[in-house]
Amino acid sequence: MKPTWDLDHIRKEVGTIIAEYKMSYLTALKDYPEQLLKVQECFMNDHVRIMKNRGVKTPIDMVRYLAELTVNLAGGEIRINGDESSASIAYDSLPMWEEMKDKLDMSPAGKQQLADLSNAAIQPFAAQFGLKCSLEAKFDKPLMVLTFSVA
Repeated sequence: MKPTWDLDHIRKEVGTIIAEYKMSYLTALKDYPEQLLKVQECFMNDHVRIMKNRGVKTPIDMVRYLAELTVNLAGGEIRINGDESSASIAYDSLPMWEEMKDKLDMSPAGKQQLADLSNAAIQPFAAQFGLKCSLEAKFDKPLMVLTFSVA
């Protein structure tokens, strides 16, 4: 068999798969937060190792890597800015978000819970690089802004 999908089709499929994974993760996280965060830590350690092997050390390295990974795998519109001490990544649009948003509780309380869960997931990830992270969830344009800075 030979590959037949064009890049747009590949990104759509990857976005759908990531969205379904994240939906399952968020559903399970509500019911089993401590257990799931421990499982996430195992997966995170592998991802951190890969990123460190790719040279990610500083906040600007972090946002550049995350932006390139996301837009190349799943598409979307992402802006980055910053330097070696502090850098931000703004997710303006993400195909996987479009797949997920109609399935999520988008009431003010639901948005807050989603922001809190996202924040709980990103903090230990950032700490693995000696960084801290602030998360601003807007659920509009941008959907979310992550700012990494030296701890």
